[in-house]
Amino acid sequence: MVPLDNLLKQIFKVGDLPTEATMNDIETWDSLTHMDLVTEIETTYDIALTGDEIADMQSIGAIRQVLQTRGVA
Repeated sequence: MVPLDNLLKQIFKVGDLPTEATMNDIETWDSLTHMDLVTEIETTYDIALTGDEIADMQSIGAIRQVLQTRGVA
């Protein structure tokens, strides 16, 4: 399984991802990239995210929280 940090760096094409970074802080994080992120997370961790979870994932910390709640990261 791909570690979450590696997956995020690959999707956002960045080298450093502070936990407090939000969609506004990462230039490459737009609505299209967000859907790529959702697809990669669902495929990598074999889960189906809910609409609320997808909407809540607006920061690196929030992504980690959603996945921790799901027991996959």
